[in-house]
Amino acid sequence: MIYMVEKVAAPSGGEKQKSGSVVFVSDFVHINGELDSLMTKLAYDHAGWLAPIANETVSLETSGTKVKVGSSVLMAKTVDVSLGEPRIRPNAVVVPMIWTPTGTSKLFPTLEADLELSALDSGVCRLGITGRYRVPLGLIGEVVNNAFMHRIAEDTIRRFLTQISSVMEA
Repeated sequence: MIYMVEKVAAPSGGEKQKSGSVVFVSDFVHINGELDSLMTKLAYDHAGWLAPIANETVSLETSGTKVKVGSSVLMAKTVDVSLGEPRIRPNAVVVPMIWTPTGTSKLFPTLEADLELSALDSGVCRLGITGRYRVPLGLIGEVVNNAFMHRIAEDTIRRFLTQISSVMEA
């Protein structure tokens, strides 16, 4: 699910122009397993679920994990993944996450999101991402995002969730 919610007005005076609309993204997958076990993995064993999908791991203790994200091999981008302090709630855990593009970073947005695991039923949990990104490149970025990039963002989120759930279920 993707929602565009904010159009940024032109700056007045000496204000710096922000790039574009804020786009909200949200998706989830079901994951088989008991909540307590999966919560422990997601919240405290980042190496256990992030390392298998990372293409270059600098350090899993800091903000240096690089992961290739994208909807396919042809449409992929390496991002630095930073994970925040987990927030444990009754029947759920939320892990703040930021994806920062590497290389030509001005061409791609930074994603600020929460990765959430919650119980659905005995032995079945919901793993979801809810986040936002600001469309880069001004008007050109808006046109490209509206034409197809938002669908690539949706596919990227779904693929990332599927990868995590496959690793955590194993």
